[in-house]
Amino acid sequence: MLSGPRAARRPNPPEPNRHPGRGALLFSILSIIVSLLFIFYGVTLVRLNLFGITTVAYGVLNLLVLACAYHLRVRWCVTAIQTFAGAYLLFYVLALSTGMETGLGVSGILVVSLALWCNWFAITKVIRQPG
Repeated sequence: MLSGPRAARRPNPPEPNRHPGRGALLFSILSIIVSLLFIFYGVTLVRLNLFGITTVAYGVLNLLVLACAYHLRVRWCVTAIQTFAGAYLLFYVLALSTGMETGLGVSGILVVSLALWCNWFAITKVIRQPG
């Protein structure tokens, strides 16, 4: 153990977050872009079969939950997006296992999972930012 004036000093505290809403804004913009890509993908690339309709529905629901999170800042928005994301990912995997055309294939699970995580993280950041 050290003794003396150096041992009495405390470590430097972390720098306070000067812009607490900036991360929420950046992730919200990214989430909006991802949702619009889901809608575009469902309408144009998948030709509005059952998988396309589900993809469009997830994109629209994510936009609605994000808007609700900005206005209300309540915890159920995070629960709602987790439920929607889990259901969409399950439907995506089931669509792959039944041979339904998804456009991205098995490698798309990683891409879809990353997009779903981005949407969840954006809503979580919005809920946690100060009023």
